[in-house]
Amino acid sequence: MSDLDRSAYALERQQTWLRHVPRDAAIYSALVALTDNETARTEAFHTDLEFGTGGLRGILGPGTNRMNDYTVGQATQGLANYLTHPLEGTPARTALRVCIAFDTRRCSRAFALRAAGVLCGNGISVDLYRSPRPTPMLSFAVRRAQRPAQAGIVITASHNPPEYNGYKVYNGAGCQLTDDAATAVLAEIKNLDPFGKVKFLDPAEAEAKGLLTYLGDETDRAYLDALREQLARLQPALVREHARELRMIYTPLHGSGRVPVETLLKQLGYPLLLVQDQADEDENFRTVEKPNPEEAAVFTLAQTEAAAFQPQVIFATDPDADRIGVMARPGKGADYEILTGNQTGALLCHYIITTLENEKRLPANAAVVKTIVTGTLVNRICAKYKVAVRDMLTGFKYIGEQMDLWQESGEKTFLFGLEESYGYLFGDVSRDKDAVISAAMIAEMALWYQQTGLTLVDALAELYREFGPVAEDLINHEVKGTDGVARIQALMDRARRDFRTILEGEQVVAAEDYLTRKRLDLSSGEETLLTLPQSNVLKLFYANGEWLTLRPSGTEPKIKLYLCSNEAYPKGATIQQAQDRVAELKKKAQAFLDRP
Repeated sequence: MSDLDRSAYALERQQTWLRHVPRDAAIYSALVALTDNETARTEAFHTDLEFGTGGLRGILGPGTNRMNDYTVGQATQGLANYLTHPLEGTPARTALRVCIAFDTRRCSRAFALRAAGVLCGNGISVDLYRSPRPTPMLSFAVRRAQRPAQAGIVITASHNPPEYNGYKVYNGAGCQLTDDAATAVLAEIKNLDPFGKVKFLDPAEAEAKGLLTYLGDETDRAYLDALREQLARLQPALVREHARELRMIYTPLHGSGRVPVETLLKQLGYPLLLVQDQADEDENFRTVEKPNPEEAAVFTLAQTEAAAFQPQVIFATDPDADRIGVMARPGKGADYEILTGNQTGALLCHYIITTLENEKRLPANAAVVKTIVTGTLVNRICAKYKVAVRDMLTGFKYIGEQMDLWQESGEKTFLFGLEESYGYLFGDVSRDKDAVISAAMIAEMALWYQQTGLTLVDALAELYREFGPVAEDLINHEVKGTDGVARIQALMDRARRDFRTILEGEQVVAAEDYLTRKRLDLSSGEETLLTLPQSNVLKLFYANGEWLTLRPSGTEPKIKLYLCSNEAYPKGATIQQAQDRVAELKKKAQAFLDRP
């Protein structure tokens, strides 16, 4: 579609909205303002929000490509249609129930009530949290044996800037919808008129009719009880006897993690200092540019507190408390260092495996699940202890799906799941990454190393000495504007066509294209089929052992390029050597992305 056609299409859609949106609606004035702003109008209406790796996500405002009451209502009606008639020719389901949670973002509570009203308008019962809760608590609520649900919704945009919000959908196992189900729900959504076919029952009336129930303290207690039961598999005696010796600073970054994280850690006996300026719920996340625990800037206030408190560990959770970032230091008086998602994941994986191995409780068929862009230090650790590693596509939904498959088949015992983007899961309380139990695991791990005279930074250095250093890096190549999707796809097309030159001067030995689901061995010319689902991802392997992966983000207007040193630096090499090598490769990769 040309720019002119796109603009005309957007204008037509805006006029439709102006005819249907009531003048007293919250977004009406913003909708009218688009009349004199062609660029903004086109961006708001030229396309529809679609399901990515984390469901719907977009900027708040009027329009089909924005998060608002109408797009939320349309998505929820589509979900309701899918739940009542999941497959063509199958009978309608009855006595359906959906759980809903929301974070601290702008409009999150309103969108949660909107979704609840639409579901209740379709005769579907809803269990709704009254106040913000972490995403993993929604997964847990869906899975509750005493009141199981067929689906769940979380209103959140995770770590995005405050102008964003989102809509994640979960199945009856508490796992985010995977590809086939998400496609089916999206098909239902596309068949809907957001102004004519969306049923709605006022939440107050729904509550009076018994269709809407609010989740309370009982569910919170059950969740925390389940987490403590999982943690008891590790070293509960260590925690009981020494928890008071560990000093930690925690910032929830104005999100939903404060209450459950603080409660769990205090129940376990840890002293915990909250960053008070970031402890309150704030939809604008006023103290940070983005509430993203992957970025060192969010730790600024915590580090100021650390000067007096001298903690061994500093950690932060994002607004829906499914991701966690960690800072530690090599010794007293030294500067704090932020650990990458890969580094924290490798430390946790090693701690879990060695703890269970030392106590003779490591299952013979134990397995760790990670994404294809997660660093490979985990693979080396698991190989030593004969723990299987399963790689999945990016998105924790694939890890959750694998957990369910193993639970049904008994083939493997799930031990730990991780992704490089700061998400981890131990145990089976939920089917999504969980920063609440991860905070307790990081505390216990730090406590264990403290008893042996090591910090987490020291412990990471020990892993590099034992298994060889592994370095990783990530390029986030942002592409904004109405033609952003097309430009990203053009870049992926060029990468597939010219994959040998993405890293100039480096020899590609194999290429895995998840769009065609084929792996090409360049030395033999042999092609083999990949077993993972189709996805717009390209992964390249190099003669020195490094690998590179390109994938468009499923939640933001960017393309991501992941680099890993992999087997290039065995035991005896230094981590600085590996990091320098990845930095060299990163410059080459950036040059490829910047080419016209």
